[in-house]
Amino acid sequence: MNAIHQMQEIGLAMVGLVFLWAAVSKLASRDDFKITLWNIPRLPAALVPAITLILPAVEIGIAIGLMWCWDFAKWAAIALLLSFCLTAMVVLKAKLKVPCNCFGSGDRLFSAWTIAQNFGFIALICLGIPIKQAQEVSLNIFTGAVLLVVGLSLVTILQNRKTIAELRSLKII
Repeated sequence: MNAIHQMQEIGLAMVGLVFLWAAVSKLASRDDFKITLWNIPRLPAALVPAITLILPAVEIGIAIGLMWCWDFAKWAAIALLLSFCLTAMVVLKAKLKVPCNCFGSGDRLFSAWTIAQNFGFIALICLGIPIKQAQEVSLNIFTGAVLLVVGLSLVTILQNRKTIAELRSLKII
């Protein structure tokens, strides 16, 4: 396996881990995720309960597929990320301050940065499109995955430091 092939697999695995992290975060803060969905303009209210249940499962499936370099998962991830971009654009056009909750509870709002991040993930997936199904997950991917999870966890903690401080003052944590 050459270095370019390894980098493509690592890119797909990293995006897969982001999908996994997003799914687990949504499951952990289901009520906040549901509130976000209620606040998105033009989203039919009848779809909110279904999206709340189905989206985390879809994200977990895509995560697994990306880590194993499945073609279907690559295209499904791109489609889902484009739908997230469209959702962010609808919220921004309506000039609403809606919490993103892509990665669980927090005070992060939909913004142009949300769209830019999704296009960055799409770019990583596109770089990995030539890769066929992985025969094994290499140690490099595992190391990259661990570093990504640690990094994303630190970012989440920093973004939620106000909430953490309040929980500490109430002696909950």
